[in-house]
Amino acid sequence: MAPVGYKFSERADVTTNIRGAAKHGPLVPVEPEASRVRALFAAYGAEDEAMPSWSAGIALAGVRSKNGVHSILTNRVYLGQARSGEYTREAAHEALTDETWSAERARTAIASTVADAESAFDDGWPMHPQDFFTSTA
Repeated sequence: MAPVGYKFSERADVTTNIRGAAKHGPLVPVEPEASRVRALFAAYGAEDEAMPSWSAGIALAGVRSKNGVHSILTNRVYLGQARSGEYTREAAHEALTDETWSAERARTAIASTVADAESAFDDGWPMHPQDFFTSTA
């Protein structure tokens, strides 16, 4: 199965694998999924804007979970790379983005969100109603 936003092309030489099925050619972008992947990288790569929530990323990419978004953002195939084991081939197919997703930027955005939430409660976090009935002795 090809990654989101791509499909396998057919080889010109029509070679077959050991099972007799036609071997795949290089990946080629397929619309509209490719444009959704580009938009996802643009949204998560924009340094001057707040990082979108996971739910916004899910809607933007058209995947089912945050794991789907994460797998797109961390998959180097979208940079045009093909990998087999320890070997990597640059420019193996058309890249959908030229930027890598920064895990450091994600951690910074999460820390900023937590700091904003904590500052909203100057007197501390609100207590759960059942916390009033527990003894502290």
